[in-house]
Amino acid sequence: MTIEHKFGGDWTEAKLNCLKNYLESYRKIFTTNEKAKYFRTWYVDAFAGTGERTQKAVQTPKGGLFDDFYEAEDTANYRSGSVDIALSLLSPFDNYLFVEKSAIYTTQLRTFLANKHPNTANRIECISGDANEKLVAWTKQRD
Repeated sequence: MTIEHKFGGDWTEAKLNCLKNYLESYRKIFTTNEKAKYFRTWYVDAFAGTGERTQKAVQTPKGGLFDDFYEAEDTANYRSGSVDIALSLLSPFDNYLFVEKSAIYTTQLRTFLANKHPNTANRIECISGDANEKLVAWTKQRD
């Protein structure tokens, strides 16, 4: 069963754009600094969702230059989530941990990852459960 992961608005777009810009800058530390290249990096998303999301199209006044773009069904519905943004960086992390409380969303996330990011599967841990509990347990397994 697939459930549409629908949330967000303009503020979500702004937040995810900030995340992308931050991650791109952060990754430069590990590609340009000789001492930092030694470290293995993890991207951890404690509220991973399904990997993508849907929302209503941005409302724009009629007669605008981009009316056809904002009215297109695929544009109106599909948006990258933080998972997809992190996995689509030109400079990837070494490993990824995605935690999602909803078992249904976790199943959808695993399907999304297998379909859209199959070459990263061996570097991803995908856990279903409460983020507070799962992150404490996960960090205890690390040095």
